[in-house]
Amino acid sequence: MRKVFLLITFILIHISVYATESTDSAATTLGEVVVKGKRQYAIDGGVVYIPTRNEKKAARNAQDLLRHIGITQIDVDPQSFSVKTLAGKDVQIFVNGVKSDPESVWTMEVKRVEYLVAPPDPKFLGAQYVINYIVEKYRYGGYTRLSLQEAFLAGLDSRAGIFSRFAYRSMTFDLYASAANSAAAKHRGSSTEETYSLTGDGGAPFLAERRESLSGRKGRADRYPLTFSAMYSGARCSARNSVSFNFAERKDHREDGTVSLWPLLPESGESSRLSDSRGRSVSWYGDAFLWTDNGWHFGYNGSFAYDRNDGSTLYSSPYAGGILTISKEDVFDYRLHLMANKSLGAHRIGLHLSGSNTNNRVVYSGTSPAKNSFSSPALSARFSYGLNISRFNLSFDVAPGWERSKVNNTVNSFFTLVSHLQASFTPDSRNQFSLWAQAAKSGNSPADNSEAVIRLNDLMYVSGNPHLKAPLHFDMNLSYSWIPSDMFTMTAYGSLATVGDRITADFRRHDDGAALLRTLVNSGRFTSAEIGVSLRLTLFGRRLRLSATPVQKFYKSTGLNAMTYSPFAVKANAYWYQGPFWAGLHYQNGDRSIDPRSGFRTKGRDYYQISAGWGNGNWNVYAGASNIFSRGWKESVSELSGELYTCRRTTYGVSRHASVFVGATYTFGYGKKIDRHNEAKENAGGQSAVYGL
Repeated sequence: MRKVFLLITFILIHISVYATESTDSAATTLGEVVVKGKRQYAIDGGVVYIPTRNEKKAARNAQDLLRHIGITQIDVDPQSFSVKTLAGKDVQIFVNGVKSDPESVWTMEVKRVEYLVAPPDPKFLGAQYVINYIVEKYRYGGYTRLSLQEAFLAGLDSRAGIFSRFAYRSMTFDLYASAANSAAAKHRGSSTEETYSLTGDGGAPFLAERRESLSGRKGRADRYPLTFSAMYSGARCSARNSVSFNFAERKDHREDGTVSLWPLLPESGESSRLSDSRGRSVSWYGDAFLWTDNGWHFGYNGSFAYDRNDGSTLYSSPYAGGILTISKEDVFDYRLHLMANKSLGAHRIGLHLSGSNTNNRVVYSGTSPAKNSFSSPALSARFSYGLNISRFNLSFDVAPGWERSKVNNTVNSFFTLVSHLQASFTPDSRNQFSLWAQAAKSGNSPADNSEAVIRLNDLMYVSGNPHLKAPLHFDMNLSYSWIPSDMFTMTAYGSLATVGDRITADFRRHDDGAALLRTLVNSGRFTSAEIGVSLRLTLFGRRLRLSATPVQKFYKSTGLNAMTYSPFAVKANAYWYQGPFWAGLHYQNGDRSIDPRSGFRTKGRDYYQISAGWGNGNWNVYAGASNIFSRGWKESVSELSGELYTCRRTTYGVSRHASVFVGATYTFGYGKKIDRHNEAKENAGGQSAVYGL
């Protein structure tokens, strides 16, 4: 497989040599770049892509548009539509320089798409990786979008949504609502083969083998978000406020099977696991910005969220009887960020002050009753500096801070530090070299610091550790983008990430040696690295687009759960456009990785998809099939080997089973057109401290 894709890579690069520059008609000036006749070109600190009309008509939403364009610096998941860099870092979405959600963008009005690394403009709020959609601006009027998608064969999955916007002069009002209902949960679950090192009478150690196999699953999940927002946009200032409500529920999720415990049980017996959860949240987000004539930029953004999470799990087996865990959680999350920035010719300076606090109150009842109260206030100050001279762009920031973690009566206070360095050299519109690096030390999640001891199954308990130290993270990415013509684009990259004093799972004997306790400790170092190349080739007058991304990955962990792993990964796409019609193919081999926290090494199954559609700008109709020849439900196999505990887990679900989906969106305008950006979507809630949420 590796040799095949290396050969494909060589062929694509060889073909690109014959791309004539006569089609570029380029007139390039870096900085404020204007490149006539080109649909992709490098700018200071980023790359610009101009989508074709066919690509915009074919895309069902803004993330899908990124897939059709084939931006070589990023990766868009074909199932979740999450947008990440080639090295797996999250990419923030902005529209006309305003933080937004991509699903609400009307793709027909996208004039260009910018991929930016650590952009210096304060409106990007210090984001490290950015996709910025540039869309048309209008004065007043409104539009509404309706969307519907249904998936079959792997359990009925329905998604429907409505977005509506109305603007008058300087005010813009958005309303968003959707419903997601899925019966696919009936195919989710796992089978395990475990070995426990326990102690019997007199403290003599012995091995217990536990095997749990699934025979039946069922369940459903529902989600209903609602968001309203209002925005004022003036010549020198802007302000926005949004309120979001969300209801999510998982009902009657049941896993039935058999469990054997040798030598503790003479024979295997029936087991079941019944779980339900319900979450309700309300949140607010607001920001405001002010510009002055002398180069000053002031702003703030803040948020508040309240979540209520209720859950219950009942595990039954012949050995344990019934293990009931009921949790009730209240989460309060507050955040505030103040900023001031100044431009001094080629130099930029900035000061950012941030404060936050998250309070979690969790009450467990049932088999393992417990109470946990979490509080994690944090303060930080970020100092930034930027330099932009001919063809060279540099930005640097350092953010010292303080955090306190209080878990019941255990209090830990510590110093935090986050620092970024970004440098790029863009000799012309066809070439760009980029370096990005980060060093960070910050706090842990509330669940990691939990003192509660919860029983999971016949032989396993789980708990956090309030005495965990904050690990030190270091990340670095080097990349080179070559854009010889509209016909061919290539991005080669290498990345390195290390975590010192990593948090990982530790297993200890518990309950007088009759069971094990899985807790968390700081142990060893985790290092991951990868080298890859992303290629895009366009042929036949932009009717055919081919892309491929072969990657060689390296993982190494020391300390507890030490392991070395070097998997190969590849993704490939092909799109054909014929007038308003299009067809596409996607393939990726199964995910192969190490989880530094759990210590599991995972190997997933391959995924492939075929899709087609029709669009005219207002209507977008599409259909497709995934893994159409697959009849099994197995998604991945994970393995862990330790001194007291070994496990082989087979995970089942719908993502690698045959599935057929159909969908449509319809967008219509009324009155005069308006500025279609910064559309409302649901706000994020607080971070849960309940196990399993």
